[in-house]
Amino acid sequence: MQEILDYLIKNEYLNAYIIRGLVNKVADFKYEIEYNPSKQISSLAAFWEESQAVTLRGDKTFRKRWFNQYYKEYNFYDLEENFIENEMEDFIKSIKTDSISYYLIMVYESGRLSTGNKAIEYKKIDRNEWERISKIYKDSYNKEFTEFNPNNMEWICVYDGEQAIANICVERVYKDLLILSNFYVIPDKRDLGIGTKLLETLLRDYANFRLQLFVAQENIRAIKLYKKLGFKVHSRAVNIEMHKLEEGVSRLKNPILFTRVGYSYLPTTSIEESINWYTKYLGLKLVDKFEDRGSFIGVLHYPHKNAIAVVLVETENHKPLTIIRNGIKFPIMAMACPDIEYTHNILKENGVEVENINVLGNGEAKYFYFRDNEGNFLEAAWSIWDLEDEIKEDFFKSDDAI
Repeated sequence: MQEILDYLIKNEYLNAYIIRGLVNKVADFKYEIEYNPSKQISSLAAFWEESQAVTLRGDKTFRKRWFNQYYKEYNFYDLEENFIENEMEDFIKSIKTDSISYYLIMVYESGRLSTGNKAIEYKKIDRNEWERISKIYKDSYNKEFTEFNPNNMEWICVYDGEQAIANICVERVYKDLLILSNFYVIPDKRDLGIGTKLLETLLRDYANFRLQLFVAQENIRAIKLYKKLGFKVHSRAVNIEMHKLEEGVSRLKNPILFTRVGYSYLPTTSIEESINWYTKYLGLKLVDKFEDRGSFIGVLHYPHKNAIAVVLVETENHKPLTIIRNGIKFPIMAMACPDIEYTHNILKENGVEVENINVLGNGEAKYFYFRDNEGNFLEAAWSIWDLEDEIKEDFFKSDDAI
């Protein structure tokens, strides 16, 4: 567990709920991690099964893969802002705006405030009282709260006589870090300073702790109050609500079952040698490498914006792949090239064993066969019917290899 904690604590405020689930052994919390070639954690997916929520951390290929796998089943919470705005731009444009929520992460670390005469009396309630109050709040104000977990939560309530008029939850994260959540004052007791006094009192009573909270960025009034009390904005996180996506994601209602080939799988007995061969001789670019079910996977991309990915699958049970068509060998995959004579010459000069170029019809199409370093039988192809290539703008920039 310490290894995972070390990874998460690098950005502990953004990862506070993941750390809380891990350290406090929250019942419905689970996680999956991936390692880089140096055996260090590179990516993590954290799940809360009861609330059908997931949070993603790590490299962009990992996050996109998990997002595409789970976006129909889970809500996505505490996503990093740059992931949404820089890497999921097309997806965000396709959904309803009210399915996306931006939250400020605000932190109170120092300069403890002296409440003087502003302190307010409160009670720490047990689960039975929490259930009673929760029912009243839901029936009277349509307000629901996070499930009470006495292992890592303290529920604090302010009363006017027998009536509960305000509450807040103090959630233990790790060591001296706490989250303030479920802050609520009933409607007819607002604008009386009760919420402010409750927060000021907590800042006094939890003076030995660091406190953080999440607040919707459009809640300007609350943000002003938190800043006035000494909270500072640390960062911004994004939530995507699945129940709001069901009618908002256009592709969920699209009758098309498949739009294109996504991946082409090729076996290899040595992932490093094959990655080197495909990047050096064919000009592909490594975008991800990770361990899966006991061996490594390498994902390589072409320069075309919409090209499928070549996925190298390391295996001990490899036999070179060739299709036998009516007794004659046939390639397992064809790669399009804009200038087939140039490609043929370059591969030949680099020592790749290539067959002669074949011409179809009156020159409308050309192709030649070759094998990769593992003996898989491939084809290079060109035709007058090929679509115009759209090259990725950053493909030839700095290497993104893992």
